[in-house]
Amino acid sequence: MARHIGVPKAVAKQGKKHDRAIRPCGSSRCIDWATIERVQLADAIRALLTTDPWERFFDITEPTYSELTLELCSTFHLQVVMMNNDYPGTIHFRLGVLVRAMSVPEFGVAQGLYTNEFMEEEDMNALPHNIHISPFSCWKALAPLSSTYDPSRSKASALAPSLRYLHAILAHTLTGRIESTGVVNSHDAYYLWCMANAHVTDLAYFIAFAIRH
Repeated sequence: MARHIGVPKAVAKQGKKHDRAIRPCGSSRCIDWATIERVQLADAIRALLTTDPWERFFDITEPTYSELTLELCSTFHLQVVMMNNDYPGTIHFRLGVLVRAMSVPEFGVAQGLYTNEFMEEEDMNALPHNIHISPFSCWKALAPLSSTYDPSRSKASALAPSLRYLHAILAHTLTGRIESTGVVNSHDAYYLWCMANAHVTDLAYFIAFAIRH
């Protein structure tokens, strides 16, 4: 699994100082640009990644470190009832024996998803951090010729090849369904719809919510 929902970039480097934390677990899941160039999918995939922060999300290629990831996930707390996601105590966890507390945007910066320019341009508190478009509407836009959407049965094979490729990476990383990459669940449909429609969402919050579960 790539470092998409693992240890934040800024603190993962610190963990490398510890011998017990320098062993990567698993293979990174990321875009193989050389391969998709050969099968002529590169332009279609780049077109889906023109909206931040998705381009930065799929650009993450560092390995995940097992001990650090377990420490983060086992101590992770997300304040899901909140008035303002800029509150520095919204997210806190322990890593390298230190307790970290940060806001959702700060967590996004640590992950490498958000830049200062992005946060200046966007109203961070107004960005969606839940699925606000019905999965049925998302699916019909992504696969207009398919039958009625079923989040437990609708197949990725109904998607265009570029969407199918990105869905496989999502299933191995953000949505964490390695054993079920062929099915497009509600979160998959929403994320792919956001990419296809250049819709900006609070990806850092979605990642934090995934870690929480």
